[in-house]
Amino acid sequence: MIRGIGRLHLPGVGPLAVLIDEEAVRPLPGRTLADLLSGAEAPGALRAEVDRAAAEASGPIPIGELATSPDPYRPHMLAPVDRQDCWGAGCTYRLDDESLARMKADRPLYAASFEADRPMLFYKGAAPAASGPGAPIRCRAGSSQTIPEAELAVLLGPTGAVIGFSLGNDVTALDLERRNPLYQPQAKVFDGSAALGPWWALADAVPEAPTMPISCRVVRGGECVLEQRIDPRRLARRIDDLSGWLFESAEFPIGVVLMTGGGAAVPDGFALAPGDEVVITHPVLGALHNPVARPERPSWSNRRG
Repeated sequence: MIRGIGRLHLPGVGPLAVLIDEEAVRPLPGRTLADLLSGAEAPGALRAEVDRAAAEASGPIPIGELATSPDPYRPHMLAPVDRQDCWGAGCTYRLDDESLARMKADRPLYAASFEADRPMLFYKGAAPAASGPGAPIRCRAGSSQTIPEAELAVLLGPTGAVIGFSLGNDVTALDLERRNPLYQPQAKVFDGSAALGPWWALADAVPEAPTMPISCRVVRGGECVLEQRIDPRRLARRIDDLSGWLFESAEFPIGVVLMTGGGAAVPDGFALAPGDEVVITHPVLGALHNPVARPERPSWSNRRG
């Protein structure tokens, strides 16, 4: 049974869509994710398209033979987006009364978002901005506190229905975000600020995914320096409600990615450092691991600093 869809780099061919079963990926020559998703108005429609595509798939490649980091000479998974935009949601997890009261005192604008009907939604980037499995994420230039945010990512079809689940990392320049709420776009969108993968598990294959915990570990010099557990059952906003707001005044004819929000705070002062490895795992969605690279400014930049 086909359990997922994704994107693969195939040497000599380049990026292409793949189907995923229990043990292997099956390339779809000449097909893109956009091709599969354009008619996926509901999970059943995507399942029908996937079943049709399975008849066209090339020979399977065992998952164990895939490279775990980008290598032009070996097959490896790419971020599971080709033309789909990526959005994020914030202030989506329940807070206890004490935490909410503290936030009202320290960050009243964010506290209001927890109690408002309309959720906080923000643009995270176009498809090329997302790092796939093993590809680097980055500390932000101009920030002294870039942090990981491990999240449940959902793939929404053209009508807003949830058709897939994956793992996401909403990398954030926390110091910029806290300095001024108007800096949030700069804190959320920069080179290496998003990771997705390893692929999309089809919603009808893993309906239990949103009820299972996500783990996040940051490894530095062989030692774990941050360990988090995120429980999506603590989401205060339903995923279909977030989808409804996202589609309120926008169309996504080839689908869209929505990261559903961070459910664990980092300790005061914690920041990612170049050379770290961020490892996000889930019982049925697999693992997403990304090395952390130093910030880079474009060579042509004449910006300050």
